[in-house]
Amino acid sequence: MNEIERHRERTQTLWHNFEGKLIEFKMANFHADQMLTKIVNQTANNAVFYAAELTRRVECMEKVDEQQKRETEMLRKTGNVFIVVPFKSANAFPAYPAGVDSLRQFLANMDRHEQNKEEPKNQARILELENQNREQAERLAKNNDDANVFMGQAHRKIGELEQEKIESAKLVQKLGDEKESQKLVIEQLGSEMTEMSKEVEAQNQKIEELEAANSKLQQADNEKQQKLNEAQQMKINEESEKMHMIEADLQNQMKLSANQKTSIEARDLQIGELKSQFAEKSKKMENEIQNAQRQLIAMQEALDSSERNAMDLKADIDQLMESHKTKILGFQNRILVLRQEATDQRNNNANMKSANDEATRKMIGKLREVQINNIALRKSLLETTGKYNLLPGVVAEQKQDLEAANGEVNNLKEECKTVKESDAQAKRELQLQTEKVDELKKQQKELEASRDELRRKMDAFNSAKEAFDLAKTQVNAAGTSDLQKGRKRRNVGNKKAAPVSYTANEPKRNSWELFCLLINRN
Repeated sequence: MNEIERHRERTQTLWHNFEGKLIEFKMANFHADQMLTKIVNQTANNAVFYAAELTRRVECMEKVDEQQKRETEMLRKTGNVFIVVPFKSANAFPAYPAGVDSLRQFLANMDRHEQNKEEPKNQARILELENQNREQAERLAKNNDDANVFMGQAHRKIGELEQEKIESAKLVQKLGDEKESQKLVIEQLGSEMTEMSKEVEAQNQKIEELEAANSKLQQADNEKQQKLNEAQQMKINEESEKMHMIEADLQNQMKLSANQKTSIEARDLQIGELKSQFAEKSKKMENEIQNAQRQLIAMQEALDSSERNAMDLKADIDQLMESHKTKILGFQNRILVLRQEATDQRNNNANMKSANDEATRKMIGKLREVQINNIALRKSLLETTGKYNLLPGVVAEQKQDLEAANGEVNNLKEECKTVKESDAQAKRELQLQTEKVDELKKQQKELEASRDELRRKMDAFNSAKEAFDLAKTQVNAAGTSDLQKGRKRRNVGNKKAAPVSYTANEPKRNSWELFCLLINRN
C-alpha cells in the first residue's frame, strides 16, 4: 500500500511539473510573441523614421540651396537693396510741376539720394552676402557629403539586412523541418501511450482475474473452515456430554459407596471376632494385594496422564482454532487490501492515461500554434523587410523558442520515460501482488496441512478418550464388583484409592478368599 501511495505521489508530482512546464512554455511563447511584435513594430517605425529623416534632410538642403541661389541672383541682378521708407501722408511730398507724378518723382529722387548715400553699405552687404553664400555652399557641399556617406551606410545596411533575410528564410525552413520532426516524435509518443494504455488494460484484466480466483479460493476456504468448525463444535459437544455423563456416574457410584459403607461398618463388628483365625491367610494374600494395588496405582496414574493429555490437547485445539481464525481474518483483510490496491492502481492508470492524452493534445495544439505564429512571422518579415529589417534579433528569438521547444520535447521524452518506469514499477508491483497471492495460496496449503494435523490430533484425542472410557469402565466394573463383594478402598500414602482388579494370570478365588482379603484391607 505504501508503494502504491508513493507511486501515486510520484505520478502527481510529475503531472504538476508537466503542467508547470507547460504553463512556463506558454508564458515564454507569449512573451516571445510580444517581443517579436515589438521588434517588428520598432523595425517598421525605425525604417519610416530613417526614410522621413533622410527625405527631410534632402528637402531642407534643396530648399536652402534654392533660397541661396535666389538671393545670389537677386543681388547680382540689382546690385541694390530696396528700402521702403514709411510716410505719414501725401502732403509730405514736395511740390512738383503739373503733369509730373509727385510720388514717382519723389521715389526716383529718393532712390538716387539713397543710392548715393547707401552705396558703400550696399557694397559691404554684397560682400557679406557673397561670403555667406560661399559658406553656405561649403556647408551644403559638406551636408551633401554627409548625406552621401549616410546613404552609402544605409545601402550597405540594406544589403546586410537582405543577406540576413536570406539566412533567416533558410533558418525558418529549418525550423519548419524541425517542427515536422517534432510532430513525428509527438505522434510516436502518442502511439507509445496507446500501447501503454493497452498494457495497463491487460494488467487490469489480470488483476480482475486474480481477484476472481482469490474470491473463489476465499469462498472455498470459508466453506471448509465453516464445515471444520461445525465438526469440531459437534465433537466438542459430544465430548462435553460424555464428560457430564461420566461425572454423573461417578457421583452415583460415590453415593452407592457411601450407602454400602454403612452396611460394611455393621458387618465389621461381626468380622472382628474372626480376624485372628484368618491372620495367616491374610499374610499370604498381602503380597498379592500389594501387587494389585501397584497395578491400580499405575492405572490411576495412566488415567490421570490421559486426562492431562486430553486437557492439553483441548487447549492446543482451542489455540489452533484461534490462530486459524486469526490467520483467516488476516487473509480476508489482506485480500481486501489487495483488492483496494488493485482498484487504486486501475484508477491511477486511468488518470495517468487521461493526463497523458490531455498533455499530448495540448502539446500538439501548442506546436500548431507555434507553426501558425512562425508562418505569420514569416509573412510579416517578408512585408517589413522592404527597406530595413532586424532579422538577427528575430532569428535569435526564434532560436531561443526552438531551443525552448526542444527542451520541452526533451522534457516530454523524460516524462514519457518516467511514465514507462512507473508502468514498469506497476508491473513489478503486480508481480509482487501475484507473488503475495502465491504466498497466500502457500499459507492456505499450510493451513490445510495444519488442519490435517489437527484432524490427526483429534483422532488421537478420540482414541485416547476411548481408551480413557475403556479404562474408566474397567475401573468402575472392578470397583462395583469389589463393593458388591464387601470390599472397601483404602488410601495408599497420599494417592487416591483405586479399585481392586485382577490380572489374567492370577488364580480364581472363591468368595471366602475374597471375604478374607476384604477383611485384611479394612
